[in-house]
Amino acid sequence: MTRLRGKMLVAVAALVLATACDQGGVASPGKPDSATPPAVTRVVQWPDNWPVPPLPVMSMQHEDGPIQGDPHAYCWQLEGAPDRVCEEEYPWSGLYRYAEISSRHRIPITIEAETRPTKLFAQVYTKPGNIMVGGLRRLSAVNPKLDLDLSPGEYHVRLIGYWQDNNNVSYEFGLIVPGEAALIAECEMTLIGVDPVLSLQSLDDPRRTAPDDANGMGCRFSKPIARVTMTLHNDALGSYTETFHIDPPSITIGFPIPDNVASEKSGWPLPAGEYTRRMVAFTEEGEEWIFGWGMLEEVEIAGP
Repeated sequence: MTRLRGKMLVAVAALVLATACDQGGVASPGKPDSATPPAVTRVVQWPDNWPVPPLPVMSMQHEDGPIQGDPHAYCWQLEGAPDRVCEEEYPWSGLYRYAEISSRHRIPITIEAETRPTKLFAQVYTKPGNIMVGGLRRLSAVNPKLDLDLSPGEYHVRLIGYWQDNNNVSYEFGLIVPGEAALIAECEMTLIGVDPVLSLQSLDDPRRTAPDDANGMGCRFSKPIARVTMTLHNDALGSYTETFHIDPPSITIGFPIPDNVASEKSGWPLPAGEYTRRMVAFTEEGEEWIFGWGMLEEVEIAGP
């Protein structure tokens, strides 16, 4: 869906669920949940096709001031509508500020709404790559705080709140942890049972970069990958290396690597026998990611 940017609306909530209290993310003993600070005013940039509040407004608190998010999606029973109305913007399409935080950071969450949410969740993704870090995080609906322990890099954060009758709203934010971002990857593969050794008819076998005899795999990286190397080695029989050039560099790669991807070969040919396979992905700057789980290490080259 194309993101519509338009009017700047001032959202004033009837009830503010603020988070500047205790450290544990829950209400202190003896402190009633109804004890809330006065309503505050937030400026939120809404898509033109979205209704103004009573949709809840969520923001993240920072020592330099509130971090305003972009509305991402909602499903809400609006006044006068027979059914819930749902809208969704394209993910991460409207982030306009990346707040700098330390690697370990506790971020209070402020929710401006007429009632307290019943459930609150957070998702953290790398930018680029869109790799989820730490899984789905459930936050307290009372004085919520997002505890982060992140390596250097840029991140997207999505907050998702649920209210009564499954009404829900989500917002998206940008964060930066200073320093050189590390290369990470996330891979998914089919799960068909296979032999523990990948058997190849020759070094031209299209399955030579497959995870195993029967499965396929796709990997997403936090930085564009420019090349992938495959090395077969046997102390007694020799070594073979093939370098696949990913042009243009890409954050997504499928395995086996398609035949139309150009490659360079050295150590050709190899005699029949069993070899140890090592596969490594490289960025243009030379950062490497070594394939482990899913990629069989034992490869057999069949005899004539």
